[in-house]
Amino acid sequence: MSKKIIIPGVIVILAISVIIGFIFIRKKSGLISNPWKVIPVDAAYIIRMNDYHSFTSSLSRNSKIWRNLSSISPFSTIEHNIQYIDSIAETNSRLFEFLRKSQVLISGHYIGGKKSNILVTISFPTGQNEKNVIDLISVIADQNLRNKQRKYEGKSIFAVSAKGDETNHNYYISVFEGHLIISKSVILIENAIRQQSLSRSLLDDEDFARVLSTSGKNKDANLFIDLRKFTEIASIIASDKFARGLKKYKDFGGWTEFDINIVDYQTMLNGFLMSDASENMFIDIFNDIDPVKINSYQILPASVSTFISFGIGDIKELNSNYQNYLIKIGRKKSRDNALNEFNNTYQVDLGKTFSEIIDNELTIAYGGYTERALNIPSQFVLIKCKSGSQAEKNMESLVKKICRKQGTDFQNMKHISSIDNDVSFKIIEFPIENFTGLLFGNFFELKGNSYATFYGNYLIVSQSIDALQHFLYSNLLNKTLATNKAFKNFTNGIAQKTYFLFYTNLSRSSAFFEDYVNQNIIKEWEENYDIFQNIQALGFQITEVSNMCYGNIVVQHLDDYKGKPQTVWESLLDTSFVMKPYLVENHYTKQKEIFLQDLNNTIYLINKAGRILWKQKISEKIISEIFQIDYYKNGKLQLLFCTENYLHLIDRNGNYVERYPVRLREKASAGMALFDYEKNKNYRIFIPCTDHLVYAYSKEGNLISGWSFAGSDYPINSEIAHFRVFDKDYIVLADKYRIWILDRRGSVRVKVNEMITKSEKNKFYMEASNTLESSRILTTDTSGNVISVYFDGHVVTTSIDECGNQHFFDFKDVDADGKKDYIFLDGNKLSVYRQNKSEIFSFDFPSALVQRPIYFRFSATDRKLGLVDIEENKIYLLNNNGSIYKGFPLEGTTLFSIGNLDNTDSNFNLIVGGRNNFLYNYSVQ
Repeated sequence: MSKKIIIPGVIVILAISVIIGFIFIRKKSGLISNPWKVIPVDAAYIIRMNDYHSFTSSLSRNSKIWRNLSSISPFSTIEHNIQYIDSIAETNSRLFEFLRKSQVLISGHYIGGKKSNILVTISFPTGQNEKNVIDLISVIADQNLRNKQRKYEGKSIFAVSAKGDETNHNYYISVFEGHLIISKSVILIENAIRQQSLSRSLLDDEDFARVLSTSGKNKDANLFIDLRKFTEIASIIASDKFARGLKKYKDFGGWTEFDINIVDYQTMLNGFLMSDASENMFIDIFNDIDPVKINSYQILPASVSTFISFGIGDIKELNSNYQNYLIKIGRKKSRDNALNEFNNTYQVDLGKTFSEIIDNELTIAYGGYTERALNIPSQFVLIKCKSGSQAEKNMESLVKKICRKQGTDFQNMKHISSIDNDVSFKIIEFPIENFTGLLFGNFFELKGNSYATFYGNYLIVSQSIDALQHFLYSNLLNKTLATNKAFKNFTNGIAQKTYFLFYTNLSRSSAFFEDYVNQNIIKEWEENYDIFQNIQALGFQITEVSNMCYGNIVVQHLDDYKGKPQTVWESLLDTSFVMKPYLVENHYTKQKEIFLQDLNNTIYLINKAGRILWKQKISEKIISEIFQIDYYKNGKLQLLFCTENYLHLIDRNGNYVERYPVRLREKASAGMALFDYEKNKNYRIFIPCTDHLVYAYSKEGNLISGWSFAGSDYPINSEIAHFRVFDKDYIVLADKYRIWILDRRGSVRVKVNEMITKSEKNKFYMEASNTLESSRILTTDTSGNVISVYFDGHVVTTSIDECGNQHFFDFKDVDADGKKDYIFLDGNKLSVYRQNKSEIFSFDFPSALVQRPIYFRFSATDRKLGLVDIEENKIYLLNNNGSIYKGFPLEGTTLFSIGNLDNTDSNFNLIVGGRNNFLYNYSVQ
C-alpha cells in the first residue's frame, strides 16, 4: 500500500477551508475581494466576489448555515459589517452603484509571527475616478481623508478611523490606477502599491493562470488557495505542536480554485487542484490513476465523528508514484529503515504481506463523544481486502511468525468477542504496537495495542477489543454512517469515485480537532455546541475531472436535528413503522425479544441486543394484538396474530406452523381475540368479519363446529372480549348499535335492554363485584359517556366529560387506591377521574394524540400512563398524579412497550419506534 503518510495538517486545512476565509476577515472589514495585478504575490488565499450585493444577500438571506454561524464570533462581526454596508448603500445611491458594478477581491497574507491580515481590492466601475472614490469614502466615514494621508512611492495612503471602534484602530486606504485598496495593515497597502509597478504578478504564475481560467465567472464567489503558502496562515489557528509541523506540508499542492455555491441548506465549493510542474507535489501521486468508489462508510459506525478514506485505483502505480515522492522530499530512507528493521527482527515481509491482500481502500476513522465518554479508544483503521478469508489466513500466519520470534503463545493472541448468545467474532491481538503506522505512515498511527478483526472483506484495526465490539455491534444494528441522514445528504454533494475523502460531523468532532487547532477555537466551538448541532456535515474530496485533480468541499445543514436520543441501542429497519413493538418471550432463555411490523408489511424478531434475528414480508398489515401460544404443549411458544384476510402462526425462527397462514372465510372487521377457557392450552380464536358473523377457530386453524352465533345487524367494530364471572363464561361483542353478551356456543346469555352506539376505538372492561347483580361490563358510547351493562341486561349511562367520537377510554386503577378509574384521551387532552367523578388529574399535550394511552403497573403503588405525540415526535410517561416522569418526554413516534429484556438489570427497557426507520431501546429507572 502506497498512500502511506497523508498529512493530517493538509486534511484539516482543506476541510475547514470553506470557513477559513471568513475566520481572518476580522473586525469591520466590510468590503471584500480584489483584481489581480495589485494583489501581492505572497497571497495565501483570495476570495473573488463577482457581484458583491448578490453574494452578501445570498449569504445573509439564503444560507441556513450562515444564519447559524452568524450568531458567534468572528462570523457575527462579518454579518454586522455586511448589514452596516447594506444599510448605507440603501440610502446612498453612489455607494450602491459603486458596489453593484465593482468586482471585489479579498486576499489573505501572512505578515509574520502569529499574524495575518487581509487586503480588499476593488476595481473602479466605469465612470468613477480617484477623486470621486475618495470623496465617497469621506462621506461614508464622515471624515476628511485628505487630512490623514501620507505618500508611498508617490501614492497617497489614507488613515480612516472605524466608527464605533473604541480601540481607535485605523483602516488604511489607497486609491490608484482604477483600484481602491483597503486593509488594517499599512504594510499590505504598501506591498500592493509596490506590486502594481513590478514586472511579475499573479497572472504570470502559470498554475494560478490555469486555475483562474477554470474558475466559474457566474458563481456567487470564487476561492483561490495557494497550498504552499496557506500553511503559514493555518499555523495561526493551529495548536502549538501542529503549527510546528505544518512546514512539512507545503508540498501538498499548488494553486487551487473553488467555485462557491450557496443554497439554503448547503454550501458547496468545487474546483481544480494544480501541481507546480517545477516542484514535487503530493497530489502528483494520483497521476495516471483512476479514482474508485469508497465503500468503507457502509460499515463505519454512525457514532464516528470523522473519517478519511483513500481510493487506490492501481496499487502498484500508486506505490511507485509515492516512492518517487518520498525520494524527492528526502523521507524515503527513514521510512525504509524502520520497515527493514522490523522485517529483519521478525523474519517477515510486512509490506509484501499486505500488498498481496489489500484491494482499493484505506480508511482511518475517529469516534465521537460516545466512545470518549466511555473511555473506549475511538480510532479505527480499515483496510479493504481482495478476499477477507485469505487475508485472515495471511494475517494469522504473520502474527504466528512474530509470536515465535518473541516466544509468545499465539493462542493468547486470539480472542472471541460475543455480541449476543448467537453472534461472536474472532479478534487477533497484534503482538507489537502500531503496525499500521509502520506500514502506512505516521498518519495511520494507533498508539498502544492493536487488535484486528474481519468484517466482510474489511480488516478493521483498533486499540481495544471493546472498540471493535462497538464497531461490529453497530453493523449488526445497521447503525452505520450509510444509514445516517446527515451523511446521506452530504454524499449527494460529492462524486461517487474519489482519490481522497474527508468527512466530519461538526457537532461531535471538536475532540478530533483538539490536536490540530488552538484551545481558544476549541473552547469557542464547545461553548457554541448548540449552533453546530444543525451544521452536521463538513467534507472535502479529491477526485478526477479531465485528467486533473478536482476538489469538492461540502458544508451541510440539517434542518430537523433535535439532538441525539440517549439510547441503549438503536436498530435500523428497512422502513419506518407505526405499530407498537411487542415484547415476547424467548422460551429457551426466558429473556424478552421484540416483535413488530413495518410499513412494508415486513415482520421482524429482534433480540435483546437489538440484532434482527429474522425478518420476512407478509401480504397484509397486522390488525390484531400479538399473542404467544404453546401450540404443541411442549413449552415452546409461537406468535399468533391476524391480518384482514389471514390468520398467522409463526414459530420463533420465523417459520409458519403447518397449515398456516389460514385464509379467513371473510375479511376481518376487527382484530382477533384469543381465549383459553380452562387454561389447558386448548385455545379458541374469535375473529369478527365483514359478513356480520363471528368465526371461532381452533389453534389448528379449523372452524369450531359448536359455535353458532346467528350474526349481528352491522359488522362487529371492535375486539371481542371474554369474561368469567361466578364460573360462567361471557363473550361480549358489539356492532354499530347493539351489544351482545353470549355464552361459549354463541347463544345470547344476557339480553341487553337498550340500543347503544358504542365507541369504535374502545374495548369492553369488567368490574367484578361480590354478586353477579352488582358486577358490570363497561365501555363508552360515541359521546364519551360511560356505559355500564349489568348481568340482568339493564344499562346505566354516566356522563363525566363530553368527548368526540374518536376518543380513547380505559378503565384502570391509576391512583393505586384499589378502585379502577376512568381514563379519557380526547384530542390533546388526557383526563383521569375516579368513579365518583372527581378528577385525579388532567394533562394537555401540544398536539392531538391519535394513539390510545398505555397503562403500566410497576408495583402495588406505582402506576403510570404512557402516551405518544406523533406530531411532536415525543413519548410521555406520566406519574399517577399527572406529573411527567423524570427523563421524559423522550424521542419516539409509536406506542411503546416497557419491560426487562434480560431479566437481570434493575432498570427497565423502553422499546419504541424512532425517526429515520430506527427502533430505540431506552433504559428507564
